[in-house]
Amino acid sequence: MVMRIMPCIKQLEYYYHSNQLKNLANDTGLEIITSKNVFKGVTFSINVDEPVQVDLTIKQVKNIGGTIFSEPDDAFWGGRTASFADPENNVWEVAFNPDSTFDERGAMLTI
Repeated sequence: MVMRIMPCIKQLEYYYHSNQLKNLANDTGLEIITSKNVFKGVTFSINVDEPVQVDLTIKQVKNIGGTIFSEPDDAFWGGRTASFADPENNVWEVAFNPDSTFDERGAMLTI
């Protein structure tokens, strides 16, 4: 399974726990939303190599008490998808796309 999210999470933790987040918000003129009960307008995706990995990922999320938005399901376009929320209520999609290819680092080359 391809999951390259740790560097991004560590960077987000840095921004969250430092004044950088406040500075960025001030620069943009936007407020920092502290409520977890809002859709932030962004979703993240975990792209997997096999359809069964969608199910396994959602099972792992359930096992640690995660919030499942949509159970694994076959998509009309031939893939398999599901979605969940992380502890900060960010929306994650887990997807298998039969037409996707990945390079040796795990980066998606095609959509």
